[in-house]
Amino acid sequence: MSGEPLASRVVNPDEVVLTEHPAIGRYAHTHLGRTPAGTDLEVGVLHLSPGAQAHPVHTHVEEELITVLDGCGTLHLDGADHEVRAGAITYIAPHVPHVLRNTSAEVLTYQWVKWRAGSPPAG
Repeated sequence: MSGEPLASRVVNPDEVVLTEHPAIGRYAHTHLGRTPAGTDLEVGVLHLSPGAQAHPVHTHVEEELITVLDGCGTLHLDGADHEVRAGAITYIAPHVPHVLRNTSAEVLTYQWVKWRAGSPPAG
């Protein structure tokens, strides 16, 4: 990614497109850009339907934080299942298999933040 590094800013809910997905629920994803420290930063929120998961167990090169905002479910993390509920915060290291499943009868809402360290811009 090129250009100026990301400046401090606020992203209000009306600036984010909420997409309806029939199999999983509603979600929003925002790629904020490259921070001054050289980190590629992405954030999103997902309103996960009862019984759903956003994707199969997967890994990626980014680090990730998942914060459960409302509801409860099961986080499969590196081969073990963990019950999570509103207020739970999970750090996921790069290349660790994971998936969050809504195992309840209510919508599970969570926010995720992913970042991939890079080289700080010259200057």
